[in-house]
Amino acid sequence: MFILTHLLKIRDVMIISLYASLVFLVSFQVIARFIFNIPAAWTEELARSIFIYTVFISGSLAIERKVNVSFDLILDSLQGKAWIGMYTVSFILNMIFISIMAFLGVLLMQKNSIAVSPLLKIPVWQVNLAIPLGACLMFVTQIMVYIQVCKEKISESKGG
Repeated sequence: MFILTHLLKIRDVMIISLYASLVFLVSFQVIARFIFNIPAAWTEELARSIFIYTVFISGSLAIERKVNVSFDLILDSLQGKAWIGMYTVSFILNMIFISIMAFLGVLLMQKNSIAVSPLLKIPVWQVNLAIPLGACLMFVTQIMVYIQVCKEKISESKGG
């Protein structure tokens, strides 16, 4: 659990850093284009790549905070073993989705292994790496949250 805690702290620092750099780049682009009339096209390409990483890495934060898509309406109407059973079904479906996303992300990386971005000449596979990286973080976080929620639900049902 110690390693997972540190992994999640690193993830949080990455999200904050990526988001801050995204805000800086977009602000710089607006100022350069509309105030100095010197468009900096490279900032758009870099901002898009940073945004992609921010989205996929933040997916694990959504899972950790339990704000990801789920069967809440159904789960709220259940109790005890029925709740745990339905929560497990939801967990399995999420894990299948995350696994497919990781697999397809790797395929996309392989497909774009030669391509480079037009302005920055960054290999496109490095941008596509955000998908399997984010999926791996989501996978680990989903397992951690599943165990935590089940423990809480079991201790609730025992009355303490």
